[in-house]
Amino acid sequence: MITNLNIFLRVFVLTGTLFLFIDCSGRIKSWKVLDRHSLDVKIFETSKWIEDRKTEYPFVDDLIRKQLKYFIDTDMRNYDRLAPSFELYKESINKIDTILTEFETLTKSIPLNTSELILNNSNKNGRNNDLRNEIAIKSKQIEKSKKFFYLSISRINKVLKKEKKKLVFISDEIKDYKITLFKIRYKRSQLEIKLKDFNKVVNSAFFRSPNSFFSKELQEVFKKIELYNKSLDEYEDFLTNIKNIALTEVGAPVYMESKNQKEKSYKIKYKIDYKYYTQTLNEIERLLDSI
Repeated sequence: MITNLNIFLRVFVLTGTLFLFIDCSGRIKSWKVLDRHSLDVKIFETSKWIEDRKTEYPFVDDLIRKQLKYFIDTDMRNYDRLAPSFELYKESINKIDTILTEFETLTKSIPLNTSELILNNSNKNGRNNDLRNEIAIKSKQIEKSKKFFYLSISRINKVLKKEKKKLVFISDEIKDYKITLFKIRYKRSQLEIKLKDFNKVVNSAFFRSPNSFFSKELQEVFKKIELYNKSLDEYEDFLTNIKNIALTEVGAPVYMESKNQKEKSYKIKYKIDYKYYTQTLNEIERLLDSI
């Protein structure tokens, strides 16, 4: 019992120190809102964000509690580093969730059909000033808590790194994959004009002399490009659905990655098929330029 109390006090003191340190660093901006609609958009975006975090929380809780238990038996220094960061993680989520509930009450006082910029600084009405101030304060608290949240993850992984581990959030991981999808689609779109010109040549040759050597060669190239395009489509479909694929494989929105752990299948496929996609795109361009 005394041991548990000592651990609790250590965490409480260290967490308080961490909050004080963060509170004194960085400038947090409040939301820029002009009317009820723009406020609703901000609240909706934040609600979606917190919904995802709350879905992840039980898995993070389970993983970190196991790690804390391990550190109690093996290394209290790492425990003292990990525990406050985990408390900050939990507190950040709870804080944002609470403020969003308060926002629900606040927005009820703003007419749905308002067209005037009641939240704009140009409107000097006393009641509107109070609304602006309250929205500024609460939105700033939300952004501050978000900053705490991401810092807590960074600090958690800094401790886990000593154990050659990493807490991986699939929602964050797939952001890079989505960027890849955008880039490869853009690069592929650069060939559209060449493909249209090629199709015109193929159609023209087929109608003029379908049995000529040139026409048959074009038909062969056309079939190759069709197959190549099919493989490109498949990789783009894979990246489009990467979140569901990753969630299905892992079985959770968060997992603990370790050095000796076998790499996830979706990660392997991403790397291998990306290389093949690039090579295929280059081959299509080569074929088009050869005509």
